[in-house]
Amino acid sequence: MPERQVMKKDNIGLLYFHGTNCPVCKTTQPVINRIAKRHTVIIIDVEEHPKMASNYQIMSIPTLIITRDDEVVHSLVGTRILKIEEKWNELMSP
Repeated sequence: MPERQVMKKDNIGLLYFHGTNCPVCKTTQPVINRIAKRHTVIIIDVEEHPKMASNYQIMSIPTLIITRDDEVVHSLVGTRILKIEEKWNELMSP
C-alpha cells in the first residue's frame, strides 16, 4: 500500500488510480506530472493495490480523486482529467 503522505494546503491531496497497460492512463500522465511538480500526488497502480482501489470503489481507470481531510471532494474518470486539474487549481488557490 502506498505510504501515507502529508498533503499541502488544508490537507488536500490527489489520488491517481491507473494501470500500467492502460492507454488512456498514458495520455493523462502529463497532467498528473504538471500537478505533481507543485503538489503531492499519490499514484496507485490498481493491479498492485487492488484493495485500495476497492476501498475507493474504482470501477474504471484512470480515476482521479481529490480529497480534503481524507474525504473525497471531487473525482473524474478517463480523459476528463483536465477538469480535475482546473478543480485542483481552484482548491489550491489562496
